[in-house]
Amino acid sequence: MTMKYNRYVVDAFDMACIIRVEKASDFSFERDLAVQETLIHVCGLSIE
Repeated sequence: MTMKYNRYVVDAFDMACIIRVEKASDFSFERDLAVQETLIHVCGLSIE
């Protein structure tokens, strides 16, 4: 049985373009940092 993950193909392609510096990220560093800090907080963990 072959599983297909078509849902993520565009996201993976976009990430590859960013890694190869073919395009800029759609989100700022500050936004990414805020998202990661929020996830850490919601999980009950400490950033320190």
